Amino acid sequence: MGKSLGSIGFRKRGDFKPNTFYRMDDMFKHGRSTYYVLENFTSGETFEETADKVELLADATGVEEIAQRAENAASLAETNGAEAGVQAEEARNAAAEANRQAETAKEVTDVFGNNFKKVINDDFLYAISDLLGNLLWGIRKDGSTYDPKGVPEMVKKLIEEINKRIDKQEARLHLIDNPNYVFAIADALGNLLFGIDKNGASFVNALKGVVVIEKVESKQFIFAVKDSAGNLLFGIRHDGTFACSKFELPASIIKQLEQAMKSKYLHTEDGDMEFLFRLQDVNGVIVFGVRWDGTSYMPKGIPLEQVAKNVKFEKRITSLEERLANFRGGTGDWSETGKMQVPIPRCAMLNLLTSTMPTAKSGMGTSGVNCDIPCLAEFWDMQGNYFKIPILLSAQGNSSMAFAKKNLAIDLFSDAARKESFVVKFGDWVSQDSFHLKAYYTDTFRGVGAVSYMLYEEMAKTRDLGDDRPYKSEFTTKYGTSDVGIGSEESLDRNFDTGAKCFPQGFPVIVYQNGEFYGVYSWQIKKHRDNMHMDKKTAEHVHLDGTLGADSIFGGNIKWDQFEVRNPKSLYMQQRQSIRGEETLEYNGDYPREIMGEDSEEYDSGNKNMKRCAAVKKHIIALSGRMTELKQAETDGKSTDEIKALIEKYFKVSFMVDYILETNLVSDGDGYNKNWQWTTYDGVQWTANPYDHDGIFGAYHIGNYVSAPGSGWLGNTTSIPSGWIIKYYLPELKARWAQLRNAGIFEAKHIAGILYDWCDRIGFDNWEAEYKKWDESPCNRPSLINDEYWARSTGYTTGWAATTTYGKGSIANRNGKVYKSLITGNVGNDPAEDDGTKWEDITYNAEKQYAVNDVCYYGSSNLYGFKCKASCVGQAPLTGFYKLYPKDLGHFDSVYRVENWLKKRIEYMDKLLEYSVQ
Repeated sequence: MGKSLGSIGFRKRGDFKPNTFYRMDDMFKHGRSTYYVLENFTSGETFEETADKVELLADATGVEEIAQRAENAASLAETNGAEAGVQAEEARNAAAEANRQAETAKEVTDVFGNNFKKVINDDFLYAISDLLGNLLWGIRKDGSTYDPKGVPEMVKKLIEEINKRIDKQEARLHLIDNPNYVFAIADALGNLLFGIDKNGASFVNALKGVVVIEKVESKQFIFAVKDSAGNLLFGIRHDGTFACSKFELPASIIKQLEQAMKSKYLHTEDGDMEFLFRLQDVNGVIVFGVRWDGTSYMPKGIPLEQVAKNVKFEKRITSLEERLANFRGGTGDWSETGKMQVPIPRCAMLNLLTSTMPTAKSGMGTSGVNCDIPCLAEFWDMQGNYFKIPILLSAQGNSSMAFAKKNLAIDLFSDAARKESFVVKFGDWVSQDSFHLKAYYTDTFRGVGAVSYMLYEEMAKTRDLGDDRPYKSEFTTKYGTSDVGIGSEESLDRNFDTGAKCFPQGFPVIVYQNGEFYGVYSWQIKKHRDNMHMDKKTAEHVHLDGTLGADSIFGGNIKWDQFEVRNPKSLYMQQRQSIRGEETLEYNGDYPREIMGEDSEEYDSGNKNMKRCAAVKKHIIALSGRMTELKQAETDGKSTDEIKALIEKYFKVSFMVDYILETNLVSDGDGYNKNWQWTTYDGVQWTANPYDHDGIFGAYHIGNYVSAPGSGWLGNTTSIPSGWIIKYYLPELKARWAQLRNAGIFEAKHIAGILYDWCDRIGFDNWEAEYKKWDESPCNRPSLINDEYWARSTGYTTGWAATTTYGKGSIANRNGKVYKSLITGNVGNDPAEDDGTKWEDITYNAEKQYAVNDVCYYGSSNLYGFKCKASCVGQAPLTGFYKLYPKDLGHFDSVYRVENWLKKRIEYMDKLLEYSVQ
């Protein structure tokens, strides 16, 4: 028995079964579809969990659907007279014949796929045998051939059984002797249907004798037609070339066979320039078709006007195709290169070829269903650069997941199996193979965050080259003036800039789904370790992301589930936990838990990853105690210089100064608890880095209203690190503010100009399309305030807490209602159970008579404060609610409003920092 190098066809495993081990090249059915296995794996509980391990081979629904379309068209045509009735009957017969021949084609191909394999042994260089090991043909090592002219009896029996079920003599099958083929089957007219030639290549001609037309969705083709056995009949590839008439296995299988046999499966390139798809009988007569312009073809006299009335097809020219006008020129197509390096686009275009848009983050949903969706992406930078590559598509974000328009995360690949990454370098960004597409659903401009990062980058560029990023202080002090090389840095990523910014950057991108406008997005670099210049195996390179405030970490009581340790990697949890139904010790940042320390029962000092994890935990615990240490220093009467020395030991003061100034200028309300990113490069000295600046310039974080600029400091409390900087480094804050004001960077006109340019890059046509598509965006809709009687007075209310002491007039919400404290020192009194002596229910009451200046709270998604303008009863503060979250309120915005807001905010900051305009 010879050794099999690769079977032609696939091992049949029947219907899909959960929790079953499958080997590469196994084939199974799920529903009406047939799949082949890309690699060895064990299936999960559901088929959806296998999506990235299998490839569609054949989908039997297509024949039925197209046949049904022909029959439906025929039924409609019967109303148009006797001549149309003749055509209708022919269409029905063709549909029935298509279904019958589909089964024949499948059985015939099964004969081929189940009975032959390639073998090699000590006597033969190359040979073909049946599955019993009987040699059918081979090339000996001396160059002679072996050709016994034998065909397995089981094959003959199968052919006979198939013929018994075929009524028409001309459609029956028989085995033939042909000097060019080891094995071949033809119909009664001598038309070759399929065979194995002397080179081991297979040939299947499904266009003669056995014709079944099936339109299919394919990752390799824009449009494809296959028979029910999965054999390609006709296809148009994504690069515009054609394939037809030859048996074409999936690319991954072809690659395996090419390596085994050193030969290629051939295909021809051709095209039908008239029909998009067509249904024809065994004689080649077209009985039903759809032309490229979308019109239908049905012969024998149905009037064209009746066809137009009965059958409606959408035009195939989409808005994307119209916009692009077949543009791919310029520098060129990077699809096959595996990487791309281009300037930062002014405004790019992205087409996602997918029927499903994600609703869950990668690893937090069902792979292939609502996250990690395998699809293709086309990208144009509109400067002459293009690629079309496989991607995995997921949603992205935390609180933003509640919005209709989701942030997207894309992982780029250069191969269909999604094993090899596709790397892109935009301008001076760090090279990456995955990016975020920010929806900015609550931001009128779909990019104020990106604008804020651009402003921050301008600030960084005013610093010295050796001090413009937080990580550089770890090595730039080693550089002197000598070129001898003694004591020099050897690391290339220190001697040359990698592009790591330590905060995101972005550019506008117009996203399409299958050629249809989907939305305006910001294509952004992520908070990836590469952008933080961190090594994933260095214990001192720690990156914390999440809720990092006085309550969660800086108060000394660490709440590990409120933030993620993003770096280093290969961490463990303090004890085993159940994550997504699986008991594990490995740390998962999507489900954060306390990381392992030396006191864990699972700790193994011989495990280098556990040892690193324990070191990281010590760094985080030390950070959590710094506020207590500084407060104790004040209590002990330490001098200002001594306290400043402690602050400088534990925090990168100059970068904290920049962070405080920029986030206060743009009024990043979330920047001192939830959204700041904390990093260290030595495990001791930390700094904050900006992230998620979508709620700035006065915008409420869910986008349904804006507020006037405030006049005080954000982050000015010594319960968090920023408060200590403001308290002890006010001269440094003043000096840096003056430097940036004098440089024209902290100017209202300049910052508004960055925003104006962002909007201009997107263009008015895209703004129209955006707000037509996402018409309930809270930042571009009417407020629905009943403004004859009410004005919005306050926004956010906090939930009542039993341990909080409320003063007289303080507000708290409880169980969907809002209450006002009637007494001072109000603690532990549940407002929902109060008799009205300690709390007053100020939720809107339709039966209450409201006087001018009375306040109530009203809403659907949230409760908002309103002040009465005119005495009323039964007049609700809002005239209605929207369908999508957030359902309350709304506003319209403009760059001109932002510029005015910035002027006022900068005026406040000038006073705060004692700056006079030069």
